[in-house]
Amino acid sequence: MIKGITKGGFRYEVNENIGDDYELLKLLRKMEDNGLLIFDMVEKILGQKQAENLEKFLLKRDGYVSTEKISKEVMEIFTGNPLLKNS
Repeated sequence: MIKGITKGGFRYEVNENIGDDYELLKLLRKMEDNGLLIFDMVEKILGQKQAENLEKFLLKRDGYVSTEKISKEVMEIFTGNPLLKNS
């Protein structure tokens, strides 16, 4: 498992093989045509429990979670960690 902290302060732990996951790569390709697949991508990378934790982490005072911010955090996890890039 790879542990880290995003620039925004979210602590995460992901499987070191996620960067080599064929299903995740298919999801990323399909997201170009269907942005709603972000939900599947977040859960694929983080798992259900951590995805829920990220939502709580990003929850605003007015009761919503920015899709832009959640995308940014997850893409930082996926592309910003050299151990995941080299998978």
